[in-house]
Amino acid sequence: MEEKLVPKLRFPEFEGEWNVQKIGKFVEERSSFPDNKLPLYSLTIEHGVVPKTERYERSFLVRSDGKNYKLMKPADFAFNPMNLRFGALAMHKEDHDVVVSKYYNIFYVLESGIPEYFENYLKTYNMIQFYEKMATGTLEEKKRVHYLDFIHFKKPIPSKPEQQKIASFLSAVDTKIEQLTRKKEVLEQYKKGVMQKLFPKPGEQHPELRFKQEDGSDFPDWEVKRFDQIATIKMGQSPDSNSYNDEADGIYLIQGNADIKDRETFPRQWTSDPTKTCEEGDLILTVRAPVGYICISTHRACIGRGVCSISRKGSNDQNYIYQYLLNYEPYWVRLEQGSTFTAVSGGDIKSLKIPVPSYLEQQSISNFLSHLDRKIKSMTVEIDKAQNFKKGLLQQMFV
Repeated sequence: MEEKLVPKLRFPEFEGEWNVQKIGKFVEERSSFPDNKLPLYSLTIEHGVVPKTERYERSFLVRSDGKNYKLMKPADFAFNPMNLRFGALAMHKEDHDVVVSKYYNIFYVLESGIPEYFENYLKTYNMIQFYEKMATGTLEEKKRVHYLDFIHFKKPIPSKPEQQKIASFLSAVDTKIEQLTRKKEVLEQYKKGVMQKLFPKPGEQHPELRFKQEDGSDFPDWEVKRFDQIATIKMGQSPDSNSYNDEADGIYLIQGNADIKDRETFPRQWTSDPTKTCEEGDLILTVRAPVGYICISTHRACIGRGVCSISRKGSNDQNYIYQYLLNYEPYWVRLEQGSTFTAVSGGDIKSLKIPVPSYLEQQSISNFLSHLDRKIKSMTVEIDKAQNFKKGLLQQMFV
């Protein structure tokens, strides 16, 4: 029995099957060249993602350069046949004209269609699967869908009123995601600003803002100590590469920034021949480019030479050390060594001079910043839920 051309999830005021039509019926290529000075934009096109355009701040076209670039108007789409992987597109979402490389195909949606509908539709899972079938090229990373093939795709397309209804609904979901994202960014900026006041600036011994003891009195003065006086630093050592595996043979392997996600370890491989190890709850600091990125290990793992592990000594608070190193991240560049890649040594880290408050003041700082971290993480969860909700909608609102 032939499947009906209707989506699984549909607004009740619409009925009947969607008509199978060429995408080219709804779009037209724009081949205009600029004739005045406009900002030059670079488009980062990724698989399945419609990103924002990025402006080259210092690049402005002059009239004589016009033939090397194409005009892109608001709501236009950019399609790069020379470097396109499985049909990823970019829609220009700002309210002014820009120019992009002449190698892009620029198209716009005709009066018969709604641009925001096609923006969502062209990146659905079903369309990406279709791109994959139509892509040409021998190597996976060089496969592409040519523009002429793209506009001849035949797909079920709803009426313009239904396109508008779908686009408006999805736009409301996008707005919610943007609002959540903005709230998270504001909270992150607030935390960053507070940290700069709660920790002394490099070369200083006391912070701008301090907590009080429970009885209202001041905490003792801070002391400047070497890092290895308050923490044990263990430099990583990479195991034999022959021991690397994806079959969970041995223990996790943490080698660098690629094994970190959202400030927690996120290993990609195991090793059956571990060398140096860290414990769950240890801090992990990257010691090779990028230097100084800090996270918390959620695993007992082998640490490679791109990282070191850190654990508190004596009456020091582990989370205080973590928060201090978060605040210190921008300053590691002063210690970076090497020309091919940047790195810091174990000696550099151990001899780092750190202002240290009493244990109770460490806890006060730690508890306050941890509370903000929990709120930020909660916002991240909400954003993930909203994004997954939209992903589900995209799978059900299109044929």
